[in-house]
Amino acid sequence: MPTLATAITPRFSPLPDADREAQSVASRFRHSQLLSGTEVTLQRITHGLSGRTVFHFAGHAISGPKQNGLVLASPPSPVGAADEPILLSASDLDRRLLRSLQLVVLSACATAETEEGFSEPDNLVRSFLRTGVPNVVASRWPVDSYITAETMAEFYSHLFDGLPTAYALHRTVNTLRQRPTTSHPYYWAAFGSYGR
Repeated sequence: MPTLATAITPRFSPLPDADREAQSVASRFRHSQLLSGTEVTLQRITHGLSGRTVFHFAGHAISGPKQNGLVLASPPSPVGAADEPILLSASDLDRRLLRSLQLVVLSACATAETEEGFSEPDNLVRSFLRTGVPNVVASRWPVDSYITAETMAEFYSHLFDGLPTAYALHRTVNTLRQRPTTSHPYYWAAFGSYGR
């Protein structure tokens, strides 16, 4: 979770399971780089993506008519000075830095659509696909922090069993549908697989 300025913190609900999710995902990879708190900056992310095959973001996103992107750490400033969140948006994606990426997982609320829908040019999923990333997993609506962490643990288990991205997500969905606590579509239908 990025560290947010005091002035904007009340705009975002707590995500108590995002750090657990990020640590769980990072622990599965031999050469992972885990950013949290003040480290979740545009510069650290964009430079860190060079040569990476997987980018997993666990945090907040904004999907609206004026702003669209992943919420990053607020810059150091006097207490309460920042009144708008810093975002990783479609315009920040550089094809040269992303050429090694094979999978992007946007584990945040409504990362697959803007208020204009999936066809909006500044949609993050479309932008990653346009830069050549073959597989993107993103959510269609606001998601529950705890269930999302469980979803991602299940998804990566299937992925590391050798299943392609879409099938790994499909198996995860089937597991969630069969559990009484996550049988409602709100829980199992939020994430979709886009790309190949």
